[in-house]
Amino acid sequence: MTLGPQILGHTVLNWALRYVDASIISGTILAEPVVWALLAWLILSERPGFATLLGGAVVLLGLFLLLRGYRAPPEHPPPVEPVA
Repeated sequence: MTLGPQILGHTVLNWALRYVDASIISGTILAEPVVWALLAWLILSERPGFATLLGGAVVLLGLFLLLRGYRAPPEHPPPVEPVA
C-alpha cells in the first residue's frame, strides 16, 4: 500500500521542483498530516484532540504566511534599454 503512494508522491514532488521553489514544496509537505487528520475525522469519525487541532492551526498559519510572502519571478525579464 505504501509503495505506490511513496513512489508517486516523491516523483511528483521532484517533478514540481522544476516549476515551483523548493521552499514552497517543503512548506506544503507540512500540511499533509493536517489533511490526513481532517480526513480521518470526516471518514473514520476519529475526532482529533486539542493538541492536534492547535498544531494543525499553527501549520496552516505558517503555510499561509509562506504562500502570502511568495512572489513568483516574472516569466520574461523586462527589456534593457541602451545607455546613451
